[in-house]
Amino acid sequence: MDMLPVNEAKLYSRVEEQADRYFRKYKRYMENLEKYSLVSKVKPITAFDRWALGKMLENTDALIRMCEANGTVGDLGLIPRIARDVVTIAYGISPISIIASVQPQDEEVGIVYYKAVKAVTGGGNVSAGDTLADVFGNWKTPSRYTGAEQQETVGTGDGSKTNFTGTLTTHPIRPGTVVVTAGSVVGRDYEQDGNILGVGISGTVDYTTGDFDITFSTAPANGTPVVATYWGNVEDMTLGVREINYELVSKVVRARIFALKGLTGLFKSFAMQKRFGVSAEEELATDLVNAVNSEILGEAITKLNAGKPGTVTWTVTTPSGVSYFEHKQSIKDAIAGAERKMIENAKRGSISFIVAGSGVCSVLRTLFGWETVYEGRGMATAHLYGNLDGIPVIRVTDTNVLNANHAIVGYKGPSAFEAPIVYAPYMPITVTSVLPTASPIVTQRAAATWAAVEVLVNNFTYGLAVSGTYPYS
Repeated sequence: MDMLPVNEAKLYSRVEEQADRYFRKYKRYMENLEKYSLVSKVKPITAFDRWALGKMLENTDALIRMCEANGTVGDLGLIPRIARDVVTIAYGISPISIIASVQPQDEEVGIVYYKAVKAVTGGGNVSAGDTLADVFGNWKTPSRYTGAEQQETVGTGDGSKTNFTGTLTTHPIRPGTVVVTAGSVVGRDYEQDGNILGVGISGTVDYTTGDFDITFSTAPANGTPVVATYWGNVEDMTLGVREINYELVSKVVRARIFALKGLTGLFKSFAMQKRFGVSAEEELATDLVNAVNSEILGEAITKLNAGKPGTVTWTVTTPSGVSYFEHKQSIKDAIAGAERKMIENAKRGSISFIVAGSGVCSVLRTLFGWETVYEGRGMATAHLYGNLDGIPVIRVTDTNVLNANHAIVGYKGPSAFEAPIVYAPYMPITVTSVLPTASPIVTQRAAATWAAVEVLVNNFTYGLAVSGTYPYS
């Protein structure tokens, strides 16, 4: 991983420009994403969403053009007719954009990014180059860095020295703000004229240069620090304000191929068409796409679960003297406890999503503050289920991916580069046409995509486990 300096304003300006271009180019699909998608029901569609979707739509168009140029567009089957719709629907219905930073790639081996905040200029307890915050939980709370007030030790008493001279580090100085102390002796710039006055102390300070000359009537005792507290004049352009910058941590990822084929027979096709008016081949294509997307989502959840730093536990068993209705409300305390652990590790954030097994979801959906968004009809592995107090909840139906009694709380920040995991698609989902097999009465289809799924920041997650016995099972 490398640290790459970046001007975040310029970076986001570029993303917004491209998002605006994609919106104009793919307006119908962008409007469908914003108006009708499941994702839009739990979070606002941002410029980064439009950029990610537009990039995938553009890659889909490029794939179709490539196949047309090679005379093989027929191999794409249904995709030329519905390609953009499939990509838009998949983005709008899949929870992947809720838990992951979606960063489409132009190459099989690409670079994904997440950010850190570093100090450009020093001051207070911060030195130039210090990391103020990064996605790994490194954090320094600035002191006398963003504020105008400064404090520095300008000398140390030895029991005999009465005069102290030197230059204050930060200048020009705001008039009337200088205070000099040595133990209980205090001198101030009362008249805003640069003269330091007090009982047992006198002196001067130059507001422009920072030069000071302080004299004590009685020498400060040995080891007593002489401390100057003052304000820098930030309105003076020669001083200005301190500066931070964002740097992107880069990670190289390699896209993996996800591919699946399925068979259907002549007699099955005839029966489905005759009885239901449904094409067995098209049903098979839909099932293949769902299966491939389910594996990608399942891999993302499995990796998040494996990398979480720890787990808090809540018992579903109802204590004596308390109704189950009252007791189950306390699972929110456990969720808050998991959030606290996550914040302690990451040094920032709050819960922005919950990925939960079916057992945990059976409790969450009965709580005050719950709103069902989608019951998951036709979805495998996991799906966006609802909101708990405004937090999206993703229900995992496959216990091989996540235990029914386990959950993961996670943080995905307001920046597109603050997420626990990244989804980096390279080649969009593709379905072949109906292909022959060795049997003259059996045909097959295949679906494939090319994408990377990588955990970036484990500290943006924490686990929740439910123990005990459910009252209904």
